[in-house]
Amino acid sequence: MPRILRRVWGNLWGRRQPLISLVGNLSYRKNLQLSCEAYAALKRHLGNRHDRAEKS
Repeated sequence: MPRILRRVWGNLWGRRQPLISLVGNLSYRKNLQLSCEAYAALKRHLGNRHDRAEKS
């Protein structure tokens, strides 16, 4: 979160659309979290599929 605030402050200081920057940074952070969760679920799914194939 400190990096996001630093970027927003830099945009405020440089008078470059800070609201758009804030929304973009927060959106990126949330999407990164969702991507990690989805990847972990995929790994679990593929791991379970591999385990079932070995038992057959």
